[in-house]
Amino acid sequence: MADSVYISGVSCLSSCGLTTVDLLNAMQGLPQWPGTIQVGRGKHDVSYGALCDFSKPLARFVKPLKRRKLSRLSRLAVTAAGLALEDAGLAKPDPDCGVVLGTAFGSTSQSELFYLDMLKVGAVKGNPGLFPETVPNSPAGQVSLAFGMRGPSTTICQQSLSSELGLMTAFDLIADGKAQQVMVIGVEEMSGGLLSGLWSCGGLQDAGCGVSRPLRKRMVVGEAVVAMLLESSAALARRKKAALAKLISVHAAGSARWPAAYTDIARSVQRVATLTKVNGVDCVIPSGSFIQDVDQQHLNTLLQFLAKETPMLVPEYHTGALFGAGLIKQALGVALLNLDNFMARGVGSWVDMHYDSLYQERFSKISNVYTSAITAGGGCAGTVLQRIS
Repeated sequence: MADSVYISGVSCLSSCGLTTVDLLNAMQGLPQWPGTIQVGRGKHDVSYGALCDFSKPLARFVKPLKRRKLSRLSRLAVTAAGLALEDAGLAKPDPDCGVVLGTAFGSTSQSELFYLDMLKVGAVKGNPGLFPETVPNSPAGQVSLAFGMRGPSTTICQQSLSSELGLMTAFDLIADGKAQQVMVIGVEEMSGGLLSGLWSCGGLQDAGCGVSRPLRKRMVVGEAVVAMLLESSAALARRKKAALAKLISVHAAGSARWPAAYTDIARSVQRVATLTKVNGVDCVIPSGSFIQDVDQQHLNTLLQFLAKETPMLVPEYHTGALFGAGLIKQALGVALLNLDNFMARGVGSWVDMHYDSLYQERFSKISNVYTSAITAGGGCAGTVLQRIS
């Protein structure tokens, strides 16, 4: 019989702040994307959701000499993992704890350093010490080393579904009895090279577009890192710890293709509902791409399964589209499940798809949250989180 899977610790670092509470507070006001960088030969300014300074919490988990050798992506992952462990009431996890990390692009800033160094001094004289941290699975390994986790360690790179696929992998490890604890991390950083690449593909909004406009055809992107400690019922009972939420199910469908096959979203919703036997959805948290055609079809599909008054929040309209750090939706869901009331909007009132409207409707205690993620290429995923009675 499959074991139940619980979420016992959560950390959330984004441009809105260093906690999920900061994110919730920021969502009551207008979006702010403070990072501005000049990209391309024409030196166009683009805005993005720049991550807040996380040096203080990082210092608690990694000594100075070790920090110098870590890429920014590894520092993000280690910081989030340490904060999630603290939230779970643990100084150290079980030695057999696993690590599953999701990221769409990996350590682009470290790759930029590595290749710019070779271009400057030549391939023969290039610094080989920069190379190890360019590998996408290096941050997961650094988390394992920092906290003594000797369980399974893996990294998943699958566009905007990286976090959900990582969560699904961790869920299966615990449900199938392969692990008692698994740290799941979704992380994405913005670098000059990555932003220049996205801009050259025509994917980014220019700075100063203003947040009063509706969705268009280009993205505002952001960086964030979210970590969750998943535990089995046996692990929680052994240390007499109450969970924050129960992870009922995770499901992914579809593959990267264009045009997007939105029937996959319907299939994901149906699949999750069938597996979980959830009667109705109390709240929905979808991903936000800022691309009107993508988000509008996403919303229209959800409306086929949800009542129009179902509360909905879209955190990525405040942080920027997060790609592999999409686990922010689940972090927000856990927070909402532990609140007696919160501000949101009914899913049926999002027809205009403006992202500057405030969440003005108050909703009371909820029992379950459905999160929905898509990629512009057609893949999708859904999860259901449940309140602990």
